[in-house]
Amino acid sequence: LPPFITLSPFSLSFFYMILYCYVQYMHSFYLLLWCFVCLFSDLLYWRAISLACKDLCASLRDDEQVVCVVFGAGLGRLVSCCVDCLTERHVNFVVHAVDANPLAVEVLRKSFSSSANVVVHDPFLLHPAMSKDDLPRSLKPLAEKCQLCVSELLGCFGDDEFLAE
Repeated sequence: LPPFITLSPFSLSFFYMILYCYVQYMHSFYLLLWCFVCLFSDLLYWRAISLACKDLCASLRDDEQVVCVVFGAGLGRLVSCCVDCLTERHVNFVVHAVDANPLAVEVLRKSFSSSANVVVHDPFLLHPAMSKDDLPRSLKPLAEKCQLCVSELLGCFGDDEFLAE
């Protein structure tokens, strides 16, 4: 049987042009959605850390230093968030960044080399079964002095900047 509709070459090219535009539109939409999700998660982290800092600073003496540890610091998003929130509260603080990945530690050292309030530790993998005695010498004092511990809830779930799985 012959086809019911025959398309001219012009109609076919027009159809493919519309299809291409539709695919580009959908790609742009998904990119915008992904950006919104990333921005929203950053705002959630900032808000949670800000509230924790508010509660912590309310219970501090005037001369007391806030000690914050960020586990799984990655590229430093949570470290920056902690620094911003604690700076906003006008308190004396130090933020310790801990990550297991040597590349992440290198990026953190470059990013926060000018900040006197951020200490980047050597690569270290923290395991739940570890005790205080298993910690490296630089982290042992933090086991008792840490007042604020920050880590991503899901870690690098689907978003590990350094490991291509």
